[in-house]
Amino acid sequence: MIRKLIIFLVAVFINLVWFSVIQNIELKIEYNVKHEKIKQCFSKHLPGKYKEDIISNVIDLVKEDEAIHNINLRVLLIAMAKVESSGNPMAVSERGAIGVWQVMGREASSRGYHPAHMYFIGANLVVARDILYYKSSRVDVGWRAVRYYCGTGVDARAYEKKVQQVYQAISDDLRRDV
Repeated sequence: MIRKLIIFLVAVFINLVWFSVIQNIELKIEYNVKHEKIKQCFSKHLPGKYKEDIISNVIDLVKEDEAIHNINLRVLLIAMAKVESSGNPMAVSERGAIGVWQVMGREASSRGYHPAHMYFIGANLVVARDILYYKSSRVDVGWRAVRYYCGTGVDARAYEKKVQQVYQAISDDLRRDV
């Protein structure tokens, strides 16, 4: 009798473990499929030969639900990369802003980076994200932080509108496809 009980309990335990393993595998597959769909969506909106590196860095360094004033930070950074440099890490503006997110040398230096590091996608992303958080802490509306990322005045307002349009297009695709 005890032997049958032990066999029964072992069988129940094995089934529970097996069920847990299967469930875990299903969750990982679902997670990977979702990640691939996000990458494909971002890829549609970002031109250039560096887009895979940019997308990978954004996905690796920015949490999925990370937001500034209810603005999804991953989507915002991809939109800004398109507007700022068309995804070119070697881009340099007339004013001297460098890289994918067009970070000024003084902004990089104030955060412990040499301006030359801004040609590296990961370093440029870290500084751009930090700038956005700093700017958003000083304003009450997230889009104003995006405007002040660019500066002030008419150019900044036009920049904000461009980023908003790209952000909206990416967000619409994500809602439809993911």
